[in-house]
Amino acid sequence: MADFRPTTVTSVPPPRVYTADLDGGTVTPIDPATNTAGGSITVEGDPIAIAIAPDGDKAYVADLFGTAVLTIDLRSGAPGPSIEVGDGSTDVAITPDGSTAYVVTFSGVVPIDVVTNTALPPLWMEADSIEITPDGTTAWALSESVDELTPIDIATNTVGSPIPGSIAVPIEMAITPDGTTAYVTSATGDVVVPIDLETRTMQTPIPIGGTPFGITISPDGSTAYVTNQGNGTVTPIDLATRTTAAPIHVGDNPNDVAITPDGATAYVANLASNDVTPIDLASGTPGDAIPVGIGPTALAISPFPAVEPATPVAAAPSFTG
Repeated sequence: MADFRPTTVTSVPPPRVYTADLDGGTVTPIDPATNTAGGSITVEGDPIAIAIAPDGDKAYVADLFGTAVLTIDLRSGAPGPSIEVGDGSTDVAITPDGSTAYVVTFSGVVPIDVVTNTALPPLWMEADSIEITPDGTTAWALSESVDELTPIDIATNTVGSPIPGSIAVPIEMAITPDGTTAYVTSATGDVVVPIDLETRTMQTPIPIGGTPFGITISPDGSTAYVTNQGNGTVTPIDLATRTTAAPIHVGDNPNDVAITPDGATAYVANLASNDVTPIDLASGTPGDAIPVGIGPTALAISPFPAVEPATPVAAAPSFTG
């Protein structure tokens, strides 16, 4: 006899892209399925950087001129409690296990216990941005003022010695998925500098031009993408050969770039044109600009949907007999 009972299916929306809008005091979500922005979330401060917890529940936002890190509940879209760090902050990164956030302040780096939302003792050091290795063992702090890259042992929260050498005005960095190499943008040098993190040596710079600023690496580790503030482009770098491809034109003053977990699309935050440009990475083609808040400086992408599971919906009846 035929079974007409409906099969239960759970509808799962795609991840979300979030911009930190420095001049607008907002965080704006973007639906990558439609490349449209949702309603901006107003935060109390000047959001300059954003990181999302691995479980997709919460965002941590660096406040440039405040003394606290801002949080957002991504399930409800509502601002959460602020966490005092004692100074203005410029960047934030979260360990892969979701236990600790590292916040770069004007005075150093402040670890935050994500479970309790409490700041731990600060690490006094020069830093402007920070990245964490994929295995979660080391945070690398980059200093624009002293041109140094310095490790922090995450297990002990101790600061190591900087990597020898100097990079002219280092701005941002990205670490390869295998954790072996960092790529650092040099704004005044117009290059990207590869750094072997295992041997702690700087390698031959890769010429870029156009004032390289933000950088990210594709999930498969094959390609880096660099924003060029000086000419409104993004330059792909083949990491196997360390050669560049033709620049991709985006918006005005592109500040940051992030890639979806499936590696299909890059999103570029254009600081001066108040929008985000999606790029189809298979073809290298930019899409239509997505208007967001005022002065988007940074991007983060949720690892999977930051929403409550959808109510199961009935699919077509099953006709198994």
